[in-house]
Amino acid sequence: MEILIDKINAIYNSSDEVKIEKVKRIKDDKTHFNYIWSVNGYSTPNWFGFNTLEECVDDCLDWVVINSL
Repeated sequence: MEILIDKINAIYNSSDEVKIEKVKRIKDDKTHFNYIWSVNGYSTPNWFGFNTLEECVDDCLDWVVINSL
């Protein structure tokens, strides 16, 4: 099984412009800190983002793989 850093390296090595960031979101008066990604102008499919960095990286890697076919 790949470790997180291997997944991140695969994403960055396969794309021109990649950004993974932690963002502040407010929902129902509660503050959440979630992760989002963007690759070459395309971004996380949901505005709220992902609860963990690993979920975000997995989703981003899936997107990169599918769009490289």
